[in-house]
Formats: sequence, C-alpha cells, structure tokens
Amino acid sequence: MISQRMDGKKTKKQKNKKTKKNKKIRIFSNTFDFFILKKILSYNRKNIMDLVSTLTSPLGAQYCDYFYIIMVWTLFLLLVQILNMVYDLFTSKKLKGSEVMSHVISLASIGLYYFVMRLFYSMCAGSLQ
Repeated sequence: MISQRMDGKKTKKQKNKKTKKNKKIRIFSNTFDFFILKKILSYNRKNIMDLVSTLTSPLGAQYCDYFYIIMVWTLFLLLVQILNMVYDLFTSKKLKGSEVMSHVISLASIGLYYFVMRLFYSMCAGSLQ
C-alpha cells in the first residue's frame, strides 16, 4: 500500500518514523562520544595535565624581545603617521574636518598601542630580572 499523498508530500506516520530513527542515532552518537572521551581522559590524565601546564606556564625572558620589537615597530608607525599628518597640513589647501579627525584618531590609536607595548615590555623585563 502506498502511503504518500497525491501531491508527493509524506504523511505524518512517515515523518514520525524518520524523526524517531534520527533521535535514536543521535542518542547513540552522544553516548558513544561520552564513553570515548571518558576513556581518553582516564587513560591519559597525566599526559593531559602535563600538556595544560606546558601551555599555561610562564615563558622565558627571551620572549620579552617580542614586545620590544613590536614597540619599536609601533614607534616607527607613529613617526610615519606624524609625518603624514604634517605633510597633509602643509600641502593641501583646504583640509576637511573628517580628514583632520581621521589623522587625530589614527595618531591616538597608534600612540595608545605604542604605550601598551612599552608597558608590556617594561612589565616583562622588570618581572624576569
């Protein structure tokens, strides 16, 4: 006996059968994943704890150089932005307010970034001496 309607849509009985089957598969998959995860965690608990402590432990003093390099690069970008602003002020006949505001916001954000990198470098270098 054909249980489809004339317009090709499935009946409620067919839809319910399909959703019950999907629920069974989903529950089995979640239970299976749980047991696998439990086995991995119980078997490699020491290895996982070693990995976590390795990933979260403090880095050595040589990593302070990264803050220094970023700080110097940011200082260079700040100087380039200052020169760009001065050049625009003297060469353009009429600056719009939005252009001036763009320069001011750019200078402020690069200056703040330079300050933060300098602060990070000082904290890093000071704490590891």
